[in-house]
Amino acid sequence: MSSVCLLILCGVPGAGKSTWVQHFISFMQTLNDNLGGTMSNNCPENDSDFGERENKKATSNHYEVIHIAYDSLIDEELETQLIETSRNHSEEKNESDWKLCRKVIVAFVDQLIEELLSFEFPNQNFHQIFTKTDRVLSILSKNPADCIPLVEKLQIAFDDLVNRQMRKRSGSVRWVLVVDDNMYYASMRYEYFQIARRQMTGFAQVSFPVDLKTALDCNQVRNRHVDDSVIVDMFKKLEMPSSENLWEKHTATWTHKSADSESFFKVLDLIDEALRNPAKQIEDDAESVEESRVICSTNVLHQADIALRRILGMHLKETKESVKSKAEQSRIAALCNSARLQILEELRNQTLIIPLFETKELNFENEFIAFLRDKFSEKLTALLS
Repeated sequence: MSSVCLLILCGVPGAGKSTWVQHFISFMQTLNDNLGGTMSNNCPENDSDFGERENKKATSNHYEVIHIAYDSLIDEELETQLIETSRNHSEEKNESDWKLCRKVIVAFVDQLIEELLSFEFPNQNFHQIFTKTDRVLSILSKNPADCIPLVEKLQIAFDDLVNRQMRKRSGSVRWVLVVDDNMYYASMRYEYFQIARRQMTGFAQVSFPVDLKTALDCNQVRNRHVDDSVIVDMFKKLEMPSSENLWEKHTATWTHKSADSESFFKVLDLIDEALRNPAKQIEDDAESVEESRVICSTNVLHQADIALRRILGMHLKETKESVKSKAEQSRIAALCNSARLQILEELRNQTLIIPLFETKELNFENEFIAFLRDKFSEKLTALLS
């Protein structure tokens, strides 16, 4: 059995993830407070069965929740900085900055788990440990020097976030690391599963399915609401956890109608099951190979979408120089987008297969983009004819 469980939240902005976490933390605190004592008045919904259920759960173990909220790490100031960067630099630069933030946060979580597993109870300050990891140093080595201040900001935010939530406990402690972000691509969630597998910890998920209108309405009352266009775009791309992925077997679904203590106990049962059956290091079998293939396919689709958008943008820029008619420019833009969507659909349905290029990163990137550029040209030529 592991003493650490990663709990990944998945859903678009406005689905209720952050609100759910606050109630879940309160629920877990009540569970801890009632160890060996009488039932607190603070139990969720004052359910009459809470005392009976918590006595069965709370034997000698404390559950400590560490809430890793991306909104707290990428605060409004940093978000504004990233937005300003996007206005003053290319799309590639903006994409790399956001991607860098996510990579660094994943690396920090990886290091935090290692620290939690290293001590019966962590009693040290985590200041400065995160930027010393090989994983973070590797990220820094692959990015320009001007990214260092960005990483340092994230390090300070992460350090502060963790230390504010760490509390000393005697006896056995089970750590639940709640990663609170949209996680709309399966490949994003799979990065954390890879950490769980390498560290042999528990891995579980809670998905928050919600219709688009509800998400947009809830977004308007959030402290930090995002542009509606971002939610609409993310809603289209959202890949909810699937039972077909064996690594997503420990997944619960949360709805606004299931906000009572019984539902929280079901999530806790899921966490306990994940702790009893931690992710195992990969074995050389067909099941693992197929699982990795599915994730890689998802990630390739995401990268193809980014590359095709850039190819489309470059083509439209060239078109404006040679085509002066606004109406014709608009027609060509619409056809370019149709060509992009057709390629993505063929990749998704696997009627178009990405060739096996050389494994060297630079060669792969160049050949990958060249392949997509050729396909884009073929589709566009057919649409224009």
